[in-house]
Amino acid sequence: MRRALLLTALALLVILAPVEEAGAGGPLGALESGTHESAGVARGFLCGLFVTLTTDSHATISNSGIQTLQCHGDFDPALLGATRAVKIEGLPCFLHFGGMTTDSQLIATPGGKMHLHCRG
Repeated sequence: MRRALLLTALALLVILAPVEEAGAGGPLGALESGTHESAGVARGFLCGLFVTLTTDSHATISNSGIQTLQCHGDFDPALLGATRAVKIEGLPCFLHFGGMTTDSQLIATPGGKMHLHCRG
C-alpha cells in the first residue's frame, strides 16, 4: 500500500513541455501534417515520467480534436520496490496539443520501465 501511495504521489509529477508549433527538428520534436484521420502528429518531445524525463514520446490530434499521448521511459526499479507491475488510472495528464484529461493510464514495471497513455 505504501509503495502504491508513493508511486501515485510521484506520478502526479507528470509534466510535459509547453506546447509550441515546432517544425521538424524543433525543440519539441517533429510536428507532421496529418492525414484524413489525424490532424497532427508530434514525436520526440520532452515528457516527464515519474522521476525521469524522456523524449520517447508520441502525440496525435484528430480532425475532431481527440488527442492521444504516449510516453515511454526508464526509472530506477528500487524506487518502486515491487515484484509486479503497478497500474494507475485516472491521473491528471496534460495533453501535448493543449488541455488536460484524466483518461490516463500509467504502468510501471519491476524492471524499471514506465509507460503513460492519455486520451482526451
